[in-house]
This record gives sequence, C-alpha cells and structure tokens, in this order.
Amino acid sequence: ALVIVIGVVGVIVAELRLMQFRSQLRRKTMGVARNNRLPDRVSRNHSSHISGNSSDGVGWLLPGVSRKFYLGTGFGESFGPPLALPTPILVVGMPKSGTTSIRDFFRCNGHNASHWKCAATEDNTDTSAAPSSGRRGGRTIRIEKPRSKFCAHVIKDNIDNGRPPLLHTGNYEVYAQMDLELPDIAVKHGKPFACYMPQVNDLQALSDAYPHATLILNTRNASHWVHSLRTFMDFDEKLKTCDMTGFPAGYGDTDEEFETFFHQHSQHIRQFVKDHPTHTLVEINIEDPNAGSQLANAFGLYE
Repeated sequence: ALVIVIGVVGVIVAELRLMQFRSQLRRKTMGVARNNRLPDRVSRNHSSHISGNSSDGVGWLLPGVSRKFYLGTGFGESFGPPLALPTPILVVGMPKSGTTSIRDFFRCNGHNASHWKCAATEDNTDTSAAPSSGRRGGRTIRIEKPRSKFCAHVIKDNIDNGRPPLLHTGNYEVYAQMDLELPDIAVKHGKPFACYMPQVNDLQALSDAYPHATLILNTRNASHWVHSLRTFMDFDEKLKTCDMTGFPAGYGDTDEEFETFFHQHSQHIRQFVKDHPTHTLVEINIEDPNAGSQLANAFGLYE
C-alpha cells in the first residue's frame, strides 16, 4: 500500500509540474515576462545532440505573440528571432509528453508551429481560406478561417503517393504533434486509418525528405506517461488500435508494455540521429522545471 501511495504522489507531482510549465507559457503570452535577454546561440552542428542543463528559470519574452496565432494557422512569415537550428523542427516523442507546451513555446517566440492539425493547402505557400461569419459588437463580421486537416492524414497521403511528407500541410517551421489516434472519428468520417505515428513508422521517409531537420525528443517519466494515457479520454485504448512498429495492435494491456514501448522509442530516436548525423537532436524532459530554459538555449530564442 505504501508503494502505491508513493507512486500516486509521484504522478501527481509530475502533472503539477507540467501544469506549472503550461501556466508559465500562458502568462508570457499575456505580456508577463521576466526579461528580454536572448540566450547565447548554439552552434549549427547538424550532428549535435543537445540536452540542456540550464539552471535559469522558465520564461521568455514576446508579449501577445500567441494571440496573433490564436487560430493556429501557421500562415505568413514568422517574426520572431532567428532560429539557431535548422527547420523543419519535428517533435518525434510521444503524445501526452508536452507537445502542446512545445508548440506554445515557439508561438510565443513568433514562429509558426502546428499541433495535431495542419492548414490544408494546395502548396506550402498558399493562404486561401474558407470564410466563416461571426458577430462582434452587435454587427456581423466576416472571418477568414483557414481550412484544416489532421497533419497525420496529409503526411501519410503524401508518403503513400511519393510526395514530400510535409507538402500541403501549411507554412510551418515546427510540427509539434504529427500523429493521430482517433478511431471514433475515423469510423464516423470514413477515414482510411484510425492511428498513425510518422515518428515511429515513417521516420526514414521524413529524414530522406528533410535530411537537416531538427528533431525534438520530448520525454518524461514513463510511468507518469502511462498514467496520463489512462486518465485522458481513454488515450491508452486509442493507442492500442495503432499497430505500429514495436507496438502491435492489442498491445498495451499492462503498464509494463506501454513503458517498454516508450523507452524503446526514445532509444530508437537517439540511435537514428547517430546513424543520420545531418540531423540535430534536442532532447527535453518536459517534467524538468528548467525545460523552458533548455528549449530557449537550444534554439536561440527568448527566455
């Protein structure tokens, strides 16, 4: 019983740290900033593996930026400080591991970042949008709202048809979550698949098309990750439909099976970058209270 209590307390502490990290991000987007110092830039050594150990506090300055990207369109030129590492920046860790916070970090710094959904375009510079209407101040206004699709659907269709994986996904520098796990929506709308993780099954295709892409490996305590899966909208059951490399359909009945997959995937990403040294790997433990500072230092962005 004592072991169970200790385990539950550990999970609660980890979730509170993640909530604190996200809360700090939201405060920055409303204009609350600690300083305006840019960290020293890291070298553009494409074969590097960056794992920050900064003791600086979490925080960065670019008031109001995320509100300008509220719809998550990703369209247009970025207006943040230059990135110290090459684009595209692909988050290749697991969902429920801080992907939303990573997206918010880049948006706060004025860089185009997608999460889960991408703007569906005819090419990567097309900014056409389907109009929608709304009311403000007692009068009807017209709002141009970009068409959006799940990034996973567009990426898989591109790969299956021999096109660059990120074609037609929108003008993004950062792809914070490319995977999809929605079996109910797939059945309802007749989609060809319910689950797809390009960072697992098609990492080589992404590398072939973007050999200098920066990869972010977002990690956390594996048992905390499993707890998050099991307590968020039956996410664990959705993952069990995936039938991925190292995680066949129906796998995941026990916590140990999920944890083994989590560790094996992280190790695979590390080894992949060693075998493909044109990439840069930035590894971030999202439960580390200094995760924000580590990202800022790695990419040369605001704290």
